[in-house]
Amino acid sequence: MDTSRERVLSYYEQLKKLLTKRVSHQAIVDAPFCDPLMATNMNLGMVELLLVGLDGKTITMAALSETEHAKNAAKTSEIPLKNIQIPLSHNRNIIAKAVRTGKQLRTEDWDHLFTPMLGAESARFNQATAGIACSVVQPFSSKQHTGVIACSFYESPNEKLIKEFLAVYMPLVKQALKT
Repeated sequence: MDTSRERVLSYYEQLKKLLTKRVSHQAIVDAPFCDPLMATNMNLGMVELLLVGLDGKTITMAALSETEHAKNAAKTSEIPLKNIQIPLSHNRNIIAKAVRTGKQLRTEDWDHLFTPMLGAESARFNQATAGIACSVVQPFSSKQHTGVIACSFYESPNEKLIKEFLAVYMPLVKQALKT
């Protein structure tokens, strides 16, 4: 696959063009797929934007990328993914933990992503149906929003490429979310 430095830099420029202005939540999670080859090189299957609600106590799904992996997860979920609400205080949920600690977390088990809203069996069934091997949860905080971007991969990702991608993508997410 073409992972030449020129291709990677071109991809980052595409992301910057797509996200340097205020855009919809949907556009934020779809932007990483603007270059299908680069998304494939990263083994990226889906991206989710989850935000802390105005009550400061719950985290809700704001957007889910429009990819086959995401559609498969949504199709089989016993609770519509847009209705997922995670208590910020929940100790086992890594999305809540990432928001509270400000640290990137990773899981190979979606039970850790969707507890307590989904049972372990349901969460793992969604993960298997989506064809996802692991998810990386990257928290962010700005004056306007606090939340996470969850990137889910269908194979273990290239750690160096993912680190670089998130270093470019996350500031663009924060910029795009400004009101």
